Amino acid sequence: MIKYSAILFSVTIMLFYTIEANAQRFKNKHKYNSVGGSVALTHYFGDLNPAGDFYSLNIRTTGIGLAAHYIKKLNPRLSVRGQLQVGTIYGNDAKTSRKKDGIYRNRRNLSFKNTLYELKADVIIDLMENRRDLRKRSDWNYYAFVGLAGFYHNPKAKIDGKWHALQPLGTEGQNIDGVGVDRRYSKFGLAIPFGVGVKYKYKTFWDISFEVGMRATFTDYLDDVSTNYVGRDKFSEDDIAYRLNDRALEAATDEETLVYENGEVYVNGYGREGEQRGSPSNDWYWSSNITLTYIIQPRFESPKFR
Repeated sequence: MIKYSAILFSVTIMLFYTIEANAQRFKNKHKYNSVGGSVALTHYFGDLNPAGDFYSLNIRTTGIGLAAHYIKKLNPRLSVRGQLQVGTIYGNDAKTSRKKDGIYRNRRNLSFKNTLYELKADVIIDLMENRRDLRKRSDWNYYAFVGLAGFYHNPKAKIDGKWHALQPLGTEGQNIDGVGVDRRYSKFGLAIPFGVGVKYKYKTFWDISFEVGMRATFTDYLDDVSTNYVGRDKFSEDDIAYRLNDRALEAATDEETLVYENGEVYVNGYGREGEQRGSPSNDWYWSSNITLTYIIQPRFESPKFR
């Protein structure tokens, strides 16, 4: 999917030049800047999704976000935007996994929350042109956007009523020499944001819009889950990492699913060395934003006469 996002980005760049070449009649007096803010519903797709598809959302793992932006209108259809957004994403096997096709996730019993601080720059392409004064812009407009984003994240899990940051714990053995050191991940990441929206001219200098934007990331650790279990014995010196590595036993209700091995009790298929914990494919997140934007009225110098 990252490959397709890169293709989409390249196509947008070509559109940029095409639109720019055809915007000769767009004078400086038609250009304007705007500022605004939005409320967002944030979602996540990764190893702790309710099921293995983008559509398996669950209201119980929908987060809330806030954003502020600055937009510069360049020509009849093209704008550039800078935006800062803060939003939280969630995943919880026990609460959201479907009993039928999500039974593996349900028994795995992992969970997390992650607050993302995102700074992005993107280009916005309007469907309807605006070659005239901003006061005469279309009442309704539709647009698409694509760009580049950087974000800071810090996944956490709750145990015994307390939230613990997971990255320092190395729950897949990242802190253990010879086990998973090569899988240490950064709290900083990059993503390709893209999406579509609809905009309504609320008043002369005000717009209201709704958009849905995807974020294709370059990390598989938004949820701190990616590959295989490394075995409980590897965490003998860290009790919290030991418990957060494998949580299947906490939710086990069927005695027939239990396996006794080397003095340890496991849920069959979970927790032992080399058994699957996650899937090594990059995570996604996205947000649905309702935005209020204020257009800053352009100022022009009055003509001077002698």
